[in-house]
Amino acid sequence: MNRREFLTNGAIASQALVGAVTAEAQRVGKQTAARKPNIILYLSDQFRWDFVGANGANSSTRTPNLDAMARRGKNFTHAVTNQPVCAPARSVLMTSRFATETGVWHNGEGLNTSLPTLAGELRKAGYSSNLIGKWHLAPGTNNGGGEGYVPPEHRGGFLDLWEGSNALELTSHPYSGSLFDNDGKEIKFDNE
Repeated sequence: MNRREFLTNGAIASQALVGAVTAEAQRVGKQTAARKPNIILYLSDQFRWDFVGANGANSSTRTPNLDAMARRGKNFTHAVTNQPVCAPARSVLMTSRFATETGVWHNGEGLNTSLPTLAGELRKAGYSSNLIGKWHLAPGTNNGGGEGYVPPEHRGGFLDLWEGSNALELTSHPYSGSLFDNDGKEIKFDNE
């Protein structure tokens, strides 16, 4: 089975993902089969692997929260993308399709809403799908609007907790900015 068939068949994809994560959790003795493990995808733009302290490659790095997550969970040491640009890479991760198939072949395009997504398939498997931070897959970014609030139909299955911005870099500054909740209410943050 190839990756497209894997994700296209949502039942197999979600069962396999949950099964693989559950098997790993059982192996290390941190979870039981009766309880679904948490799945957290932590994505950052322009943040290299050697700038996470847990990876031990840079003694000047101070990332205590990421290091704690790496100790308690799974810290992948290798990753491959067929698209090095932000939004297309996210579209590939969320759909398991080539960027040319997702509708997001460069920044500023919207994700094809007819495609199954990782968040949507996990919801079908009984998970809560939540997003905090940058989405960058709704239509109309890059000077065409759509920088902030993302309506539910453009959230790729993240329909539970939503505290995000479509293009966070356009709604925020180094220490302050805005996210938007499920209903579009602005959530300001300031960390001077």
